[in-house]
Amino acid sequence: DLHNLSKPTIKIETDHAEKTAALLAEVSEIIEQKENTTTIIFKSREDMANINTLLVQNGIKVYTIGIERKDLENLFLDITSKN
Repeated sequence: DLHNLSKPTIKIETDHAEKTAALLAEVSEIIEQKENTTTIIFKSREDMANINTLLVQNGIKVYTIGIERKDLENLFLDITSKN
């Protein structure tokens, strides 16, 4: 679905990938898990702040957290790779 492919995501890099994924699975849909980086669906800036707080309160060090939007090239590659 083109609409879902174009939605912004949140990329989070932490010191504990498994624990991060377990916590985030309770509050959001995990799109991708790669090494120490977890990607989830972006809902709102408030949600992003709450996720950061949740991770820190559970002893996880958050190295980076940010919104990622796909440019046209990456969106095209995602569309063509799924067909």
